[in-house]
Amino acid sequence: MLKFNNIFALSLLAFLLTAGAAAAAAVNGVVGLPDGADRPAYAVWIPLGEGRAIDGFEWYNNDGGAPFARISAVAGDITNPQDVADATLLVEQVYGATCAWSSCTFNQPVGSETPGLYLMFEVAAGDGYVHEGQSGGVGLGHETGDGVVTSWFSGDGATWHALVGTMKFAVRPVPAAGKSGEVLVLSRVPERDETAGNVAPRPALAVQVYPNPFNPRVSLAFTLDRDCRVTASAFDLRGRLVRRIAARELSVGDHIVEWDGRDDAGEPVPSGTYYLRVDDGRRAATARATMLK
Repeated sequence: MLKFNNIFALSLLAFLLTAGAAAAAAVNGVVGLPDGADRPAYAVWIPLGEGRAIDGFEWYNNDGGAPFARISAVAGDITNPQDVADATLLVEQVYGATCAWSSCTFNQPVGSETPGLYLMFEVAAGDGYVHEGQSGGVGLGHETGDGVVTSWFSGDGATWHALVGTMKFAVRPVPAAGKSGEVLVLSRVPERDETAGNVAPRPALAVQVYPNPFNPRVSLAFTLDRDCRVTASAFDLRGRLVRRIAARELSVGDHIVEWDGRDDAGEPVPSGTYYLRVDDGRRAATARATMLK
C-alpha cells in the first residue's frame, strides 16, 4: 500500500499546475486526483475557535458536471488528517460551477470538540481529473499558502500526503452566524493501534448533568482516569462560548463542577438549551441541559 501511495503521489504532480481559467479567478491552478485509486480524497484543515462552528464552505471548483461524491468532516488537530472512514458524512453529490468559486451549505452548523476539523472531499470512480474545465473531472483549485501545511490528498482515504505549506487548496469555511438549529459537535476520534489494526481501548469520558431542566444552577459530574487539567464550558446552540465554568488541575477520580447559569459577563442566561462540555486534554464529553425560567 505504501508503494501504491507513493506512485499515486508522484502521478498527481502531472496535474498540480494547470492554470488556464483558474488564473483568472485568483487561484493558481487546479489540483486533480486521477482515476485508479481505491478511495481518492482531499482533506482541508479548518481551525475553529472554542465554541465556534461553520455553516458550510466555499471552494474553487473545476468541472460543473462532475460532483464530489461525499463531503464529510472529522475532528482532529493540524498535524495529520484522520482516516476518511472515521469522518461524519455531511452532504453527498456536491456540484459546483465550472472553473469558478462555488458554495455549499450544511443542514446544520458543524463544530468540533478539538481545536478544529478536517473537511474531506471524496471523488467517485470515473470522476477523476483529466483536464481543467468542463468535462475535465473533479478538481480543487489551489492558491498560495502562508507556510503552514493545511491541505492533504490521499489515494485510499487513510494515508495522506501533504501539500507544501506554500500551497493550499482553495477552500474557505463559512462561519456559523444566525442560523437556527442545533450544532453538530464532532467528537475526538479514538487513537488506532496500527500494529493490531483496530482501535486501542481507552475509557470514555462521560458527563452527567443534573437537575435537567435547571434553574438557575446545574451540576456536571464526571470521572477522571488520571491527574490532569480539566476545562468545563457552556455553549449555546450556535456553538458560541457562553461561560468558562472551570479550568483547573484535578486528581484522578470523581468530580462535580457547578454552573450558576450566568455568562462570562456575569449576566443570567436566557431560557433555552445549552451544551455543557468537559475536556481533560485527551478526551471530551458533551451533554445538553435546558434552562427553564
